[in-house]
Amino acid sequence: MHKNIDMKNRVVDMYDVDTGKHETEIISYLDRKMKVCFHSATFSNSQYVFTGNPKDKAANAITVSGYRKKTAGEKISIDISPNY
Repeated sequence: MHKNIDMKNRVVDMYDVDTGKHETEIISYLDRKMKVCFHSATFSNSQYVFTGNPKDKAANAITVSGYRKKTAGEKISIDISPNY
């Protein structure tokens, strides 16, 4: 995994990341009201669903700005919808 942190724009770019292995770190950035852009990611987070809004889209990336706890039996790891 490689990451770039842009404190001025409050964005973290993460490259070649397995979200299951770095779930706690990703949550810590989201708790600080930062956006996280995934470039080449494997989504295997077990406790949380990362949420985002389509308007936050970065080129060639999946951008999230929040998270919620997974419900029992929920299999998705990311939810990009206008509701977030």
